Amino acid sequence: MSHPCRLILAMTLMLLPSAVGPEAGERAGDAKQVAWDLELAPAGEPGTPFVLEGRVMDSKGSRPVRDALVHVYHADDAGQYSRSGASGPRLSGTLRTNVLGGFRIRTVLPGSGEGSPHMHFEIAGPGADYRALTFSLCRAEGAGSDTTFARLPQMPSLPSEGAWANVRRDAQGVFRCRWDLPFDKAVRLRGRPAAFRPGR
Repeated sequence: MSHPCRLILAMTLMLLPSAVGPEAGERAGDAKQVAWDLELAPAGEPGTPFVLEGRVMDSKGSRPVRDALVHVYHADDAGQYSRSGASGPRLSGTLRTNVLGGFRIRTVLPGSGEGSPHMHFEIAGPGADYRALTFSLCRAEGAGSDTTFARLPQMPSLPSEGAWANVRRDAQGVFRCRWDLPFDKAVRLRGRPAAFRPGR
């Protein structure tokens, strides 16, 4: 890459939104090189493939936030968070948004263990501002003969309360959803979630 191109790239990156996250030394997974693209379900995990893509948006909802740490977890295809005798959610992981504030989560469609399928998010905000949000999945069209798709509630228009988004099935049978995570609508937590504690 030529010198002028490097200079332009450096200046562009400086103009992107500032990072959101704990202070230096408090970030979860620094040593693990946390990526923006998270493979949440292991190979062979029962269930229908599901891909969620989006961005973390700032407190005004107008700018994407790069380098934000987000911990996500959800129930498996059967609606269970953990297997018998285990503690904590089995399908869980942490991602760090890319320079455009984007993230991708590749997993399976959550089951209906606690009402409609949903996912839980914990976000590490500036300083000690930790927040949590539950994101629910629905469908705009009828389910047809697809019993997996039928587990999602049908909502032609999304509710104004809470965090909801429509899921669609692509030609390859993968469920897909696009959703921007609104930092300002997440509930502020009193303490630091376990996922963001040192040594995790």
